[in-house]
Amino acid sequence: MKPFSDLFELSNGVNADKASYGQGLPFINVLEPITHSHLYGPEITGQVTLPEAIAVSYAVRRGDVLFNRTSETQDEVGLAATYLGTELVVFGGFVIRGRPTGQSFDPVYSGYALRAPIIRSQIIPMGQGAIRANIGQQNLGLVVAPVPPLPEQRAIATALGDMDALLGGLDSLIAKKRDLKQAAMQQLLTGQIRLPGFDGEWSRTELKQLVLIPITDGPHMTPRFYNSGVPFLSVNNLVDNRIDLTDLRYISKVDDQIFAKKCKPRVGDVLLGKAASVGKVAIVEEEFDFNIWSPIALVRANEEIHAKFLYYQLLSTDCVGQISLLTNSSSQGNIGMGDIEKLQISYPEREEQTAIAAALSDMDAELAALEARRDKTRNLKQVMLQELLTGRTRLIEPASKVIAVDFSAKPKPAAVQQPAAGTHNWAINEAVVVAVLVKQFGSEQYPLGRKRCTKLSYLMHRHVEHVAQGYLKKAAGPYNPSVKYKGPEGIAQKNGYIRTHSQGKFAGFVAAGKIAQAEGYFEKWYGADVLAWLEQFRYKSNDELELLATVDMAVEDLRRTGKPANVDAVKSVIHDNPEWEAKLEREIFSGANIARAIAQTRELFH
Repeated sequence: MKPFSDLFELSNGVNADKASYGQGLPFINVLEPITHSHLYGPEITGQVTLPEAIAVSYAVRRGDVLFNRTSETQDEVGLAATYLGTELVVFGGFVIRGRPTGQSFDPVYSGYALRAPIIRSQIIPMGQGAIRANIGQQNLGLVVAPVPPLPEQRAIATALGDMDALLGGLDSLIAKKRDLKQAAMQQLLTGQIRLPGFDGEWSRTELKQLVLIPITDGPHMTPRFYNSGVPFLSVNNLVDNRIDLTDLRYISKVDDQIFAKKCKPRVGDVLLGKAASVGKVAIVEEEFDFNIWSPIALVRANEEIHAKFLYYQLLSTDCVGQISLLTNSSSQGNIGMGDIEKLQISYPEREEQTAIAAALSDMDAELAALEARRDKTRNLKQVMLQELLTGRTRLIEPASKVIAVDFSAKPKPAAVQQPAAGTHNWAINEAVVVAVLVKQFGSEQYPLGRKRCTKLSYLMHRHVEHVAQGYLKKAAGPYNPSVKYKGPEGIAQKNGYIRTHSQGKFAGFVAAGKIAQAEGYFEKWYGADVLAWLEQFRYKSNDELELLATVDMAVEDLRRTGKPANVDAVKSVIHDNPEWEAKLEREIFSGANIARAIAQTRELFH
């Protein structure tokens, strides 16, 4: 254990005149140490113009540690960030620079170690000030830190860095999934894109025509609250489009019985925030005894509209815009019950509503699983920080036991499609591909048909290997007959990965009991990002997939012969193939749609 006064030369930053800010050298101020543990350069947004001699005096080198001297809250005072960049940057007067006096710290390690609980527990009590918390060099110099050998520091830094990479990958994947869901909501809830097997006109009417009972709310009085009893929800319990039970009030059973005469939620009811946090939405998905206060409106769907579909519509851009226009401009904002009744709701037939709600629910479930995984990973990182940065657990070898997953990088073709010789052949590979596509895109209600599966596999191979071998120009677009007739489909069924299934007018494949084995192979050969990339096609119609795959195959033909890929050239390729010629008579293969598909293939594959 060594004090900071022995480990660092501490100094305060530069205070320039007001006119000097806004241009010049990158300038580290309070926000950067509060927000980041490691600074590489792009995070530093401030700029200041300084004379060269002064800039040299206040320059920050790689390995320097920056501490914020002041903060609005005591918990955030004296946070540390290590500079790992290479460009010249300077630091401001509300920051303390700690320049290492020797080789005691690995720079990456220090960024983690100096924010650890063992350090923060010393710094936070030192914060002084009635309005803002402040810390000076003298107090900071008294803080003591454990200093393990450099090889162990590097091992710890690698382990924690890998955890950060994993968390960053999960954050990136979650963001992608959220974007995909938002796009799916916009397309599915407006009828811009229809799920396979559905057509027909949509209806649009006022919400009051779609409810089983008049839209109501909770009591307009403040009841007596207790430490236990019947949960009594207000808008603060509608969080991230779900009911949140972490901060509850309770009312008596007697009051609940009185309030229930006006309003008593049940499974399937949609809750809408109408005061303070206007527009918050949740749906009651589990049976439990509770009631609601007046800031929440209760909407109970009738037989004409599926409750979960209505829930998603109230979250749609369309309804959010209507609610915003109808919300009054009081200090907290609220929307009246009469205005809620007037909300215009668009909806298709009940069967399509059910399918749309199921599709969006699946996306929500996937997001929830990823978020839970991220939360567990964050908790694990905190445990690692506590164990590794206090010496309770020692890393003997300078290597991480955490496997970093890069969710953003494209899979490398050689690593993905060329496993060690003799491990598996083409038929087994395609059996696994088919199986995982069936698991990802098929369900008991909507089994994955062969034609759709073929288009998805074509696009996947184009994405991964840049070529799709074995696909022929057939009437339905690129088609690989070998998948059906030379083994892969049969292998997938024989191995218990998939099985045939029919549901009404839908027939195809669904996942079988041993699908996890195929998923394991797929993860090993292709990685997680491939399926995330394919998600963009989930709600594309079969015609849209046929258009995209056909145009892409034609564009590849033109590229190989050195010809430009424009609408006329693609039409010529389609026209010259007897199997494809009839496509040009269909609206989906209009000139405008072909032009759109050409642009999309360039974005996807070039």
